[in-house]
Amino acid sequence: MRPMLAAALAAVQLFCGAPAFAAGDPAAPAPMPPLPAPAAPTAASRLDPDVVICKRQEETGTRLGVHKICHTRQEWTDMAVAARNKTDKIEDVPRAPER
Repeated sequence: MRPMLAAALAAVQLFCGAPAFAAGDPAAPAPMPPLPAPAAPTAASRLDPDVVICKRQEETGTRLGVHKICHTRQEWTDMAVAARNKTDKIEDVPRAPER
């Protein structure tokens, strides 16, 4: 009962209060100042190997199998290099001659 009453009161306040603010009511609160722009990342912070980076990894075959994996920038780089080396090794295996 209480959640429904709270929702009803919020709806009444929203709909009844909107015309007063739209009409330029002098008692209306002042608009909030704009948020400051986020600081641009510096070259040093973009290349810092100790920065933790989190990525979302989806599990194949399910819509709910999303995992958040966090590693440092250096660990992500090391894993990418290892994967590339493994792929190169697999691709460089000599194949049997075709008949």
